[in-house]
Amino acid sequence: MTTVTAPTDTLDTTQFDWIPLGNGVAFKPLAFGPGDVRQLLLRVEPGTVVSRHRHTGDVHAFNIDSWMAVGDEPCVIHIRVSGELQNLADDGTVVGSTDTASMHRRYLAWCESTGTSPHPLLKDHPQQR
Repeated sequence: MTTVTAPTDTLDTTQFDWIPLGNGVAFKPLAFGPGDVRQLLLRVEPGTVVSRHRHTGDVHAFNIDSWMAVGDEPCVIHIRVSGELQNLADDGTVVGSTDTASMHRRYLAWCESTGTSPHPLLKDHPQQR
């Protein structure tokens, strides 16, 4: 018989609360990596319209709940993003941006405001050490 030890470097996202991003979107961080890479679970509420934006790097997104994001239930997406997400005005000008460091700061600020201890795997950002 083989004994298997559970890894100690995993995240149980069922133990995390959703962190609001605004406008019917919330996230749970999975990783803040080097090179401006982050992985998140995104939760998009029904009827939410995501504002106009663009990405400066690669984006890989996988719908977790089902094959289609239609209906009365929230859509949960596993997303890996590198680079900035730039929010755009109607004329295409950049009106705001988010990167891995700012998402990490947002996570830490949420932890502080709610009295939640940051998860040991998420409390440090590789580029801020």
